[in-house]
Amino acid sequence: MKYLFSIFITALLAIPAIGQQQDRTPVYIGAAEAIAGETGVFRRDRIGGRLEQRGIEFAEAINNAITKKQVPVSIVPDEGEALWKIESVVEEINDGAANITKKLFGEKVTEPGFVYTIKVSDIETGAVVFDFNVKKPNGPYGDGFKSAAEDFAERFKKQLAKTND
Repeated sequence: MKYLFSIFITALLAIPAIGQQQDRTPVYIGAAEAIAGETGVFRRDRIGGRLEQRGIEFAEAINNAITKKQVPVSIVPDEGEALWKIESVVEEINDGAANITKKLFGEKVTEPGFVYTIKVSDIETGAVVFDFNVKKPNGPYGDGFKSAAEDFAERFKKQLAKTND
């Protein structure tokens, strides 16, 4: 059942926006990998069996951002139809025990957050076309997913414009 749900979500992600042109590079968006920290929301999600869902939600955010920012690519439902693949990882950064020690000794506490890493690669050669990494202080319950995905889409669009000039 979990597998069928993942296929369904992937197919939904791949529905191209109305008006997309056929001459755009076909891109497949894989579900993101979510990595839980020592404490925090991803740890609770891992225990509750929802960690995989977080990865799907981030992949959806990437899809929405590409459409919103009008990145000149065409999202396809099947990896076999694509020239490029977008892979991503969301890692929860939380220095739990270390922060308690820092507080005791009056040191600056590390702000918990999420690191978003997105890689666009050529499926045939494996060459990296574009990569992006950003740390955001808020996570899936705030605007972190959306903000990171939109930052990626904006920079990816600029990079594609540079290479097409």
